[in-house]
Amino acid sequence: MQHRQFLVCDGLSVADFNAAPALDRAREAGKPAGAPRLQAFVGDMYARPKAPLTIAAAFAEQRDEMDHVGQP
Repeated sequence: MQHRQFLVCDGLSVADFNAAPALDRAREAGKPAGAPRLQAFVGDMYARPKAPLTIAAAFAEQRDEMDHVGQP
């Protein structure tokens, strides 16, 4: 990622959208320390105009799933 803007190719792809939340969770856990480009990538992805709505929806879904873990 050191000299790239996106993960897989020269343009935005599904891989970027899939990786951003996982990398954000890693960032919250203090990883990947010493990887400023990955941290900037997450910031860039979350700065996209529709990102806040999409991210909020994804986190709400995850919380809902976690609330129902172990329930019939």
